[in-house]
Amino acid sequence: MSSPSGSSSSSSSTSSSPPWIPWFTSLPGNALYASIPPAYIMDAFNLYGLRAITPNFTATLNTLLDRSTPSTPLPDTIRLYGLIHSRYILTTPGLSQMSEKYLNGDFGYCPLIKCGGEKNRQKCLPVGMSDVPGVSSVKLYCPRCQNTFEKNTQSLESDTEIDGAHFGISFLGSFFLGNPELVVEGECKEVPDVMRVFGFKVHGSSVALQSVRLDILCVARSE
Repeated sequence: MSSPSGSSSSSSSTSSSPPWIPWFTSLPGNALYASIPPAYIMDAFNLYGLRAITPNFTATLNTLLDRSTPSTPLPDTIRLYGLIHSRYILTTPGLSQMSEKYLNGDFGYCPLIKCGGEKNRQKCLPVGMSDVPGVSSVKLYCPRCQNTFEKNTQSLESDTEIDGAHFGISFLGSFFLGNPELVVEGECKEVPDVMRVFGFKVHGSSVALQSVRLDILCVARSE
């Protein structure tokens, strides 16, 4: 699929380009991303604070919303989409979309044999270790063994690894709190019996956490 980018300002070029969001999320390597509805992006409330940290904010936003021929560097557009994405996947529609992707195995599977091996592989979830862009790449978290794994998550078009901030530290906790039926009984690990959502600790007695012990800020990393 061709990239919806280029310097031409002709209307024919704009009309022939695919919409940016479905183009981007359909690229090989980008299955971790949810597809954000344009209506969510057009709501200024959802973009609060992003203008100050986004170069050429207006032009980049126009690229996301297909309002004009792309004129900003693709990495800048991906960065803005990712930061909006980390907020969208905490909403009810966003969590629903990510739940569907999880059940479909779009995020990948745990590589450890003890988590099901080839026949009954345990599905993983994407998790960010920081909300700050550029700190670390996205990791895959196995809810059964409660390990995090590196994965080759390079975005095909950006030539860089997928930033963990595009998912953030609150997604994993919000996912299980919103989908308690998807909690997997995992092995006991020496981590605090809490998780963090929006920076606040969630008590381990929460119904969704009765069989899961994790702390998104301190989750054990698999070397």
